[in-house]
Amino acid sequence: MFNRIILIGRLTADPELKTLSNDISLCKFTLAVDRRFKNAAGEKETDFINCTAWRKQAEIICQYVKKGHKLAIEGTLQQERWETKEGEKRSSYGVQVDNFTFLEAAAKTGEVAHAANGAPAPAQGTFEPPVSPDDDLPF
Repeated sequence: MFNRIILIGRLTADPELKTLSNDISLCKFTLAVDRRFKNAAGEKETDFINCTAWRKQAEIICQYVKKGHKLAIEGTLQQERWETKEGEKRSSYGVQVDNFTFLEAAAKTGEVAHAANGAPAPAQGTFEPPVSPDDDLPF
């Protein structure tokens, strides 16, 4: 069996960081992900996907990403089931984040982070691509 999901979307609100009683960090956020095709009325539709990150990844996401920022995530789709006080059975789906990549400038530092380890790149506007368009490439 295979359970893998990759999403690129924008955060609908600032992520929420909680520290559990055993000192494990938990970050919850929602990604707004546009569908590829327009509906019958010619309008784009958006799905709102609940996501959860744990430990150091949770801390990094909450430190550098804010509402409206674009984020790529990779993880597993999980179903949560519960019963209401009235005895009705409910369920929802969400993504447990395994990896992520920041796709825009970080909120607090003005730097661009490139990977899930949160290592920042040079500040925006000072980034130089490794190869200019005029360079001769060996392939």
